[in-house]
Amino acid sequence: MKKCVWIIGASRGLGRQVAEKHAAAGDDVVVSSRNANDLVHLCAHLEIAYGVRVESLEVSYEKITSLELAHQSIEQLMALGVWPELVYFMAGSNDEQDTGLSAAAVLSVILHNNFTAPVFLLNEYVRASKNKQVRIVVASSVAAARPRGKNIAYGTAKGALENYCFGLMHALTDHAVTIQVIRFGYMNTRLSIGQKLPFKPANVSRIATQLLKLDHKKSGLYYLPKFWFFITLALLSTPFFIFKKLKF
Repeated sequence: MKKCVWIIGASRGLGRQVAEKHAAAGDDVVVSSRNANDLVHLCAHLEIAYGVRVESLEVSYEKITSLELAHQSIEQLMALGVWPELVYFMAGSNDEQDTGLSAAAVLSVILHNNFTAPVFLLNEYVRASKNKQVRIVVASSVAAARPRGKNIAYGTAKGALENYCFGLMHALTDHAVTIQVIRFGYMNTRLSIGQKLPFKPANVSRIATQLLKLDHKKSGLYYLPKFWFFITLALLSTPFFIFKKLKF
């Protein structure tokens, strides 16, 4: 069934692939990133290639510093004359300096972009949805499963975002809201270029296809690629005196 989909973080990587695949399936899409200019070519491409309605909306996590500002973004969405039944929270950020005791600037930006801003926007979207049937897909990371010295702020923020989503799932049990938290493993994006990874990064297009297949699944925690469930389980079961020696 045709629907309207909002992708936050659609200008590149996995978000762009998700937008492409939904448009190919005949869905209308609203694409967002922190710079609306990044979306001009994407919008034109999707409209010409698939004949669907495409709208763009600038959403900058850096600027969403309060619930009021998040509400303004939702009002801008409503002003487009559409209401997405499916929202992908794909945006976020990390930094190579996020190791151990990070500088204050790095720490605050990563925590805000991966936890505070998404929570503000998620809160206001759900409030505005009232009793509508909606599905929300929230991008997390396997880094959230067990803290380590590398990407410490990023993993902490994603873990906090997961906990907020789990609490929201519980609070909305009697509502028509589905919330799916996705712990992503390594993918072949610009973030993985030049890195020595212990596992081969997954194809982004293939991961986007698997995301679309979650359409009829319930609220909960999911892993993509799926084998990361077993890797995470192993890491959680590893005693700390061994875990602290692992370099990854």
